[in-house]
Amino acid sequence: MRAGGGYNHRDSLSDAVLIKDNHIAGTDVCRAIERARARWPGRVIEGECDTAEQVVSAVSARPDFILLDNMTPEEVRAVVATVEGAV
Repeated sequence: MRAGGGYNHRDSLSDAVLIKDNHIAGTDVCRAIERARARWPGRVIEGECDTAEQVVSAVSARPDFILLDNMTPEEVRAVVATVEGAV
């Protein structure tokens, strides 16, 4: 990762809350982010999204990061344009 110019978004599981799609059973990514923020105030919150609709929902909950999963480069460009720097 670092050799390619990237960086780790966290060093350990306790550095941030990462909400993956299999963590949100019975709710949605927005609600999961809100619940994590309430439970762990001040902790970095990351939400994983695999659709543009999930991204829009997640942005409304103000996560620190959104991880885009299984999207084509075109889908990523469209989502980034939609988010307009909000995350």
